[in-house]
Amino acid sequence: MSWISKTLAIMVILTGACAAQDSPVTVVDRKGHHSLQLTDINKLYLSAFSAVQQEFGMRNIPMPSITLIVGEGEDHVEFDKKTIVLSKWNRGRFVEGVVVIAFEEMLSVEKRFQIANHAMQMADATIDVTQFARK
Repeated sequence: MSWISKTLAIMVILTGACAAQDSPVTVVDRKGHHSLQLTDINKLYLSAFSAVQQEFGMRNIPMPSITLIVGEGEDHVEFDKKTIVLSKWNRGRFVEGVVVIAFEEMLSVEKRFQIANHAMQMADATIDVTQFARK
């Protein structure tokens, strides 16, 4: 079975599971004139998480419920609230936000501190080669 077939099978399973449960995305349309289809938004959400899982080889990334607010301010992600804010509906920007949230979900706070400490140790362990050059 090719990776495309596997991906499609996973997406069908996830879409079915999503339809059986409440939607993982709550949509708030501030201006009321956007034609937002919740089924399409959920499909984009599941596809984005699936892509992150494949890219990083992680199968158990938590898939939190998120809020999408359309028609308010500038485009941004509020990590602590798991909210994507878009000034107007844009599929690409929504998927970017979901990917960022998925990436954020991959690492626990403890793992982030571990990686940050490791990076600082590596930086402290490097020496500039010019320090050894003879003058």
